[in-house]
Amino acid sequence: KLEELNVSALKDLTTLTCMGNELKELNLVENNKLKTLNCTGNELTSITLLAPALITLDCRGNSLAKLDVTHETALEKLNCANNQLRSIYHKIQI
Repeated sequence: KLEELNVSALKDLTTLTCMGNELKELNLVENNKLKTLNCTGNELTSITLLAPALITLDCRGNSLAKLDVTHETALEKLNCANNQLRSIYHKIQI
């Protein structure tokens, strides 16, 4: 039942699974090699990302009102069901 998680020192982190906790925010700006993130079933109101290598993001079952994935240009799979999303910011590639 983690309430805080700081992985900023783990610069080479490629996979993070932190589901089923009580996290309210997640800042992964320092983890730009991240490829897979599963943070389902928390109380997240904020996810801050700067992970251009991110392929899979599963953030189901949180309290997110907005999600910004504009820097996640490799993103292939996004599951953000069961949130309070009003906005998803992304960069469309043609």
